[in-house]
Amino acid sequence: MLATAREEPELLERLDPGGPDIAAQVRYAATHEWANSVDDVVHRRTTLFYRGLDHEATRAAVAQILPS
Repeated sequence: MLATAREEPELLERLDPGGPDIAAQVRYAATHEWANSVDDVVHRRTTLFYRGLDHEATRAAVAQILPS
């Protein structure tokens, strides 16, 4: 999952300051786990939902990383 961060260090940034989930998780979920929606990433591929971090700013960050 972290291999892509060598070329794109911004993928090491947290999706929300209150949680451990990073942008590389979103990229990995999209490229290796067929995640194709913000809901899928927030609810199933990260801990954002379970930590109470499912809000507009976090969803916007996830949406920017997911391929169109």
